[in-house]
Amino acid sequence: MDPISVAGAIFGVLSLGIQIENWATTYVDGVKCRQQDIESARCQLRCMEESLRSILATIGGSGFLDRLDADTTAVWKCVEACKVEIKALETLLFELTGTGENGTDTAGMGLMRRLKEQKKRLTYPYKRGNLLRLEGRVGSVNGVLGVVLTTINM
Repeated sequence: MDPISVAGAIFGVLSLGIQIENWATTYVDGVKCRQQDIESARCQLRCMEESLRSILATIGGSGFLDRLDADTTAVWKCVEACKVEIKALETLLFELTGTGENGTDTAGMGLMRRLKEQKKRLTYPYKRGNLLRLEGRVGSVNGVLGVVLTTINM
């Protein structure tokens, strides 16, 4: 695979990753209780954001395509693994929020959405597992992003 195609794939995965990270942050910020429970998830999301920005800075730097020209296979495999993890995070967010990409309401409009959001806030203590699942999924994304950073900096 040629370096330009790999770089394009990296940009595509990073773009998706940034959108999903923003959506996950919005979800976590929407949880209005138990600040100590959500701080760990926020920390994971900040780490994800910083990793995505670092990768963007690296691939935007001079000489990246020259370095990539040597061996694209390892980078390609890392990018594909990253895409799988980001898509899994996206699927979890669909499940947790009942909304589409970037929080677009797919379950209903207006009053129904407000009632649903209020129910989420009231039942949060019983849904703490959802936040833990989100945190775990973001942790998985962060692990793969770390491998991507290591691989593209070789």
